[in-house]
Amino acid sequence: MVYLYQKIYMSFNQFCSALKNPEPFSDEYMAEKKILLKQASASILEDKNLKTSLKCLRDDLCLSKEEIIKAYIDYDLDISKNSNETYQSLALRYVLHMHNLLSGSWHIERQKTALSFIKKLKPRRIADMGFGVPSSYMKYLVQGDFPSHLTLCDIDDSAETFAKSLFNIWAPEKWQKNVTFKKFDMNTGMIVPNQDLYVFQSSIEHVKECTLYLKKHISHSPDHAYFLLSLPIGDITPEHYMEWKTTKEAEQWLYSCGLTLIESKLIHVNPKVDLFADYHQYQYADFYTLCCKNGV
Repeated sequence: MVYLYQKIYMSFNQFCSALKNPEPFSDEYMAEKKILLKQASASILEDKNLKTSLKCLRDDLCLSKEEIIKAYIDYDLDISKNSNETYQSLALRYVLHMHNLLSGSWHIERQKTALSFIKKLKPRRIADMGFGVPSSYMKYLVQGDFPSHLTLCDIDDSAETFAKSLFNIWAPEKWQKNVTFKKFDMNTGMIVPNQDLYVFQSSIEHVKECTLYLKKHISHSPDHAYFLLSLPIGDITPEHYMEWKTTKEAEQWLYSCGLTLIESKLIHVNPKVDLFADYHQYQYADFYTLCCKNGV
């Protein structure tokens, strides 16, 4: 699947190179990209190692293959057209899960990094704020001995619906006693108290007053609490309310909010796979940070 997927994207890059004056988002460019996104999404759904579980998930959620392919194309075609309301779609949650399965993508590297941080900390209580879809660290926890309790927070019902279906595939009859879901709007200032680790992966930048909100959450957290945040490095996109141009700028912002950086990793998009990032001309990265509270 990875070979086929990258081959599809390579053909797209070759197409762009063949244009005398390649212009991203021109009619010709977008038409070709749409065709290749359709082929790419179909290649994931039909991959021999993923096909069975993806079909079970699709059937459980009453989603058609056609719905998912359309959602995949719509989401990756032009990210400037996306908004925070985009994530209300159950088909879109499925697409985000497909992204998480794509080897070579920044999604895989981001998941590996989060899992490595969590393995080091061994937290017993984790709150994932705006969790989106379950990622590999959750799979690791629910399929293991599971000493941790997960509180998964998201504003949209589609997040909980999708997560329950996926957990039932990953760890049926095992995950329920150690996972709690909360419908949660960070824009209202809601917080989760008394956690060992707070996770903000691709979420804090979606909060309208993200600086004030993070400061509030930090001030109401235990002194021993850790914070795992990913911060996008690059130009702002329409569904975000804040941008960080450099890792230094991001680190300074974290400190001003009350956090001290312990460990970090900068994860760049892969132009061979992460085609959504053409909007940023592939000059885009995620700054993964593990922090403790200042002065602790």
